[in-house]
Amino acid sequence: MGLASFFWIAMNASSDPATTGSSFEMYAIAAVVLGGISMSGGKGKCLGILFGSLSYTVIDKIIIALKMNSLINDAVKGIILIVVILIQVAGPQIKQRMEIAKSRKREG
Repeated sequence: MGLASFFWIAMNASSDPATTGSSFEMYAIAAVVLGGISMSGGKGKCLGILFGSLSYTVIDKIIIALKMNSLINDAVKGIILIVVILIQVAGPQIKQRMEIAKSRKREG
């Protein structure tokens, strides 16, 4: 984040501590979650984070191109983030239930 802050200040030639970087924490969390980092275990890969941040940026640019209100923009990105987290949480449980069902079919 320090390097990103340096580039931000260099690009804008100024910085306001009260507003610079506001809501960037959502971008950081969303990038790692979309990249495959588990919210409960913290396992993942750097390449996944790269793809997660790229996909989140693409989603952001599409929403901006549709000229939505900024509040709707944040709401849509939040909904996408919630769906991804639910998939991460429910995915292993669904996989486990499918494996149990397969083993029962083999036995009986």
